[in-house]
Parts: sequence; structure tokens; C-alpha cells
Amino acid sequence: MALLPRLTRSSMPGATTSTAKGRCPDYLQNLGTIDVAAGSGFNVVLGDDFNARVWGDTPSGLDSVPAAAVAADLLEVAAGHDHALAKSSAGKVFAWGSNSKGQTLVPISLATTTVQAVAAGNGFSMALTSGGKVVVWGDNTYGQRNIPSALDGKKVVQIAAGARHALALTSDNEIVAWGSNGEGALDVPALAPRGASGCRSPPATASRPAWPRTPRRRECGDSARPESASLRRRRARIPCRSWRVGTRSSRASNATASRPLRASPRPGECSGSARRSRPPTRPSVRLMRRPRPVSG
Repeated sequence: MALLPRLTRSSMPGATTSTAKGRCPDYLQNLGTIDVAAGSGFNVVLGDDFNARVWGDTPSGLDSVPAAAVAADLLEVAAGHDHALAKSSAGKVFAWGSNSKGQTLVPISLATTTVQAVAAGNGFSMALTSGGKVVVWGDNTYGQRNIPSALDGKKVVQIAAGARHALALTSDNEIVAWGSNGEGALDVPALAPRGASGCRSPPATASRPAWPRTPRRRECGDSARPESASLRRRRARIPCRSWRVGTRSSRASNATASRPLRASPRPGECSGSARRSRPPTRPSVRLMRRPRPVSG
């Protein structure tokens, strides 16, 4: 966990280390915060004066922070089910609260080792040494204290504790879990290696459908190019007409011109295709007179 840089105690006022059960203490409004943790019905806050405060449900002596922890410069706190942990700037571990499973009995081996992180679960505690080793003490009902062999020879950079299981993150981006697997907590999903773009490959982009191309209308003066016989037959049926009126030229569309124009083909244009356009003629209708009836 990333923490703020170490501050000096000389400029910090003294403060009490416990609060009454109930709401958030008023003194926190004027107190800077370095770290916070939440347990089962209680909370732990680490102020910028390096002292830990506890409020909420504290039946197991949680509101009595050890004197050794009060005298030290604390930089990190953790909360379990009914106990709390703290780590000082010198890398020492302090534990208080319920000791029903031995979770507040800090191993002697940590007295001569620098600790860089702590975590608390339900009846067990964890510590991460500066050398990247994990130390667990307390309850071992579900094998929480049995460090997996997968961590042998690897450097752990971060730890976490659940109610009945524990997690460790190695320097090569590998997550190792142990303890209870009642809800599948130990089934770690496959992750991408460090430096990869992501855990999942991006979805394949759908290819654009090959829409049928509309045949281009043949224009006068097109250069000759290889084409299929069917395309030549289709283009042979497309008219190619051109008119010239004064200095302006235009090309005819499929629609018939509204008035006749004198055809004058340009040089290089389709020869023999320029003709005079005529308006459409209406079909002749012959009216038939109804024969008269013959009188008898």
C-alpha cells in the first residue's frame, strides 16, 4: 500500500488513543489521515500525528492501543474480525484486540526483521518482510498459515487477507491464494503477463461486406482496357451521346431532351453516335364512331 512520506512528530500535537463506542469522533475533523482500516463493527484510523484511533464496537479491548504503538511512528494499520495491526516506520509490528486464535501474538522472528506491510483476517494475521517473504500467525483451521510452495524462491510485493483465506502478489505478476476455498476464493483466473496489453484479446473487427459494385456508365473517350465479354456486352447497350451548343457542351442522360438540338460530335468522341434528339411522340389514337342502329 502506498503511503505518505514520513512526517516528524515534533510538530504534531498529542492525542488520545481511544474513543467511545458510537459515531465518528469529532477530533477527526481537524486531524489529517494517513491510513484507515475497517473491521467487524469497528474502524481504525491513523492520523498524521502517527497515532492510531479506534471507534465503534470494541468489546475485545480494541480501544486500548498498546503503549509501544503509541510511542512509535505508525505508518500503516490493518483490521481483522476482532483485532487490529499496525506497522511503524521502523518496520515493527504491533497487534491488539482479541487473542482467541493467537492472532495478536506477533512471532519473535519479526522482532529482528523489517516489515513493509501487514494484513489481518478472521483470527489470523499476516506480515510481509522487506525481503519479500510472507509470515502468517494465528488461526490455521483452513490452512491460512501453510504458505504455498508456489511462493518458494519468489519475491512477494503485496499481501491481502480475507475472512478465511490469504493472497500474495509476486514480483512477476503472479497471484497465489491459500486457505479456505468454500466459495471458490482460491480459483485465481488466468492473468496476462506483465507488459501485455491486457488480460483479454480485443474482439476481432467484422470485415466489411463486399457490396456489388454498380457498373460505371460508359463515357465517351474512355481508354481501352481489358474487360470481360459480359462487361463488353453490357457496355455496348449503354448509349454514348454528346452535344455541343455554342461553347458549352453537355452529355445526355437517359432522359430524352426537352427540345431537339443539333448534334455536333467533338474530336475524339464516339463517332456516329451523335444524333439529333427528338421529343417523344405520342402514339396515334384512332377514334371509332359507334355505328347507328338499323331501323326495320
